[in-house]
Amino acid sequence: MRRSRAALTLAAVSALSVSLLPGFASADPAPPQAAAIAFPAPGDSFAAPGSSITLRGVDSKQVTDLTVTGSTSGKHDGTRQPLGAAQGMTFDPAGDFRPGETVTVDVPGVSIAKASGSSYTFKVAVPGAPLDPNTLATAQTDSGTGAVTPQAKPAVASPTCTPTTHTYVSRPDLGAVPGACATGSAAGNTTDKVLTSSGAGATMFDSTGELVWFGKSGTPLADNFQRVNLNGQDLLAYFQGGESAVPGSGQGEYVLLDNHYNRVHTVTAGNGYKADIHELQLTPQGTALVGIYSPVIKDLSPFGGLPNSTVVDYVVQEVEIDTGKVLFEWHALDHISIGDSHFPRSRSRHTTTSTATPSSRPPTATCWSPAGTPGLRTRSTGAPAT
Repeated sequence: MRRSRAALTLAAVSALSVSLLPGFASADPAPPQAAAIAFPAPGDSFAAPGSSITLRGVDSKQVTDLTVTGSTSGKHDGTRQPLGAAQGMTFDPAGDFRPGETVTVDVPGVSIAKASGSSYTFKVAVPGAPLDPNTLATAQTDSGTGAVTPQAKPAVASPTCTPTTHTYVSRPDLGAVPGACATGSAAGNTTDKVLTSSGAGATMFDSTGELVWFGKSGTPLADNFQRVNLNGQDLLAYFQGGESAVPGSGQGEYVLLDNHYNRVHTVTAGNGYKADIHELQLTPQGTALVGIYSPVIKDLSPFGGLPNSTVVDYVVQEVEIDTGKVLFEWHALDHISIGDSHFPRSRSRHTTTSTATPSSRPPTATCWSPAGTPGLRTRSTGAPAT
């Protein structure tokens, strides 16, 4: 489910021609300066209230003035910091933005890509309520909306061998070893080792079921134990955190271990988000790509729903490892119509409470990330969700 990054157009600033008096030697004109790329991006409608402002492609020392103003929260003081993994800077507001407001960012003397000049705006999302798992468990065909029933994943064949089963006095919860008979490039394996995880932590077994290493996570949930490569060094990574407001997803961070199982790096999402359990991709530039499920409020009346409906936005971030500074941010709801969702938009419109009284709880819908998402895999809008 990994995707390639959508192209970002860099608008160039035309160099001003300078007329010199006769008799003076003319210097070579300064090369055109590429426009800065900003995140949250100009026109975004679902930025997190805890967002920082990222400006890529500018020298932070040359930004002499930067003003960030919320339409209801007013002017924001904050801290400027240079990026470590790319040219640019961040502005970290001293306080959060208010849900639903419009934020204006003004950087005099700096041209902003996809904006007219040095100023642009974005909107702040209104966080949605936690989703009810029962409304997502049985997706029914919604006639006239194009929604379809998600297809079940094919069953995985049981191993043909009987793995070694041990009982550990100190950790009786480790139990059986998933996929212990698999070897080579089988799913979940690295060479002849089986990487697995549970609420207890990250666990490595050999292909016969013998315990190689166990690391307690210290959080309710540990998952997605995998081998990664950072700047040419092979490392191990696993997710630790808890469940999120979106059923089947998580919110937490990724821990990176060296070949001695020492914790050497941490990958966190930025802008107030927490990384989801499913996706981690390290880039050749030494940064990380993570995914986030974010419930927000959206008007679904054009799709037969209610104005204040909870919708799941899928967010992709490229972040600096250890600092969590955002280098890139993309929101599915800013680019993909909710009409492309394979979950019925109006299924919960007439939800009732236990007293058979019409519920005030808004309907729910889910918008999955499309093709073109950089470096991540996720559910596609082009086929039934699986």
